[in-house]
Amino acid sequence: ARSGIAGAQDAFDIVDHLANQPQTMEYLAVKLCQLFVHEDFAHGYFLNVSATTPEADLVRACMNAWSTPGPDGRKGNLRLVLRAIFESDLFRGQLAQAHKVKSPVELIASAIRCQRMPLGGGTFSAGSDGYDLIEPVYRMGMDLFNDFTPDGYPENGNEWIDTGTIAERYRFLQNLMMREDDALKDVDYGSGGAQNVSNPVAILQARLPAASLTDPAAVTDEFLRILFPGEGRANLDLLRSEGVRLLNSNDAGTPGSSPFSALSTSSTDYDLRVRALVGLLLCHPYFMEQ
Repeated sequence: ARSGIAGAQDAFDIVDHLANQPQTMEYLAVKLCQLFVHEDFAHGYFLNVSATTPEADLVRACMNAWSTPGPDGRKGNLRLVLRAIFESDLFRGQLAQAHKVKSPVELIASAIRCQRMPLGGGTFSAGSDGYDLIEPVYRMGMDLFNDFTPDGYPENGNEWIDTGTIAERYRFLQNLMMREDDALKDVDYGSGGAQNVSNPVAILQARLPAASLTDPAAVTDEFLRILFPGEGRANLDLLRSEGVRLLNSNDAGTPGSSPFSALSTSSTDYDLRVRALVGLLLCHPYFMEQ
């Protein structure tokens, strides 16, 4: 029965009441597990007491952590909830590695970041002015900072992947790997598209000895290390073979028709061949995974 300014406390009481409901605990626990482990968590474990899957057990562990008072004596300490997730077998197992599809903004950021290294004098081997990322992100299905619902962008990969959005992902990656002076670079996203740039040859020159710059296997291996640092070598063998074959092929794609070792490292052909290799690797499903 508050009145006047004291009546605002009613709103805090409502929020406090909702925050301590088990359904609220479960809802946020599921969202966090979907974010950090994998997307195959569902709401309803609290009501379905017979569910004994590892996912259900982890959500219940998160709820127990929520109910445990933190250092300040209050419940709902998210540090304890996150600790329950990070110390779980599900998080530390293989199911939590490269299991989820990157959202559009994650894909774009990772494609630039993995190629970005300082070259001295305040220059970098890849970059963007930021504004020119808005259009490709939107075309991939993410209207950045303008989601229709207040529950955030989805963590499920099927929300981001369909025939149209996959094509837009490839379109951006192809555009990113074009030379800055390529007239086609402005076609996809207008004049602003030219601000998304990369220089993979500069990466090779900074990381490989001169004798290895025209070795197709060494060049392919270097970019495999850069783009897929957590992937086992055996899983990349076929992709490595494709990369080497591409480097030794002419524009028509005829295998072995144009040995990579014969190219001058300062030539346009060399630059385009390396860009094609990186574009191939970026478009592989492994790179679409978080």
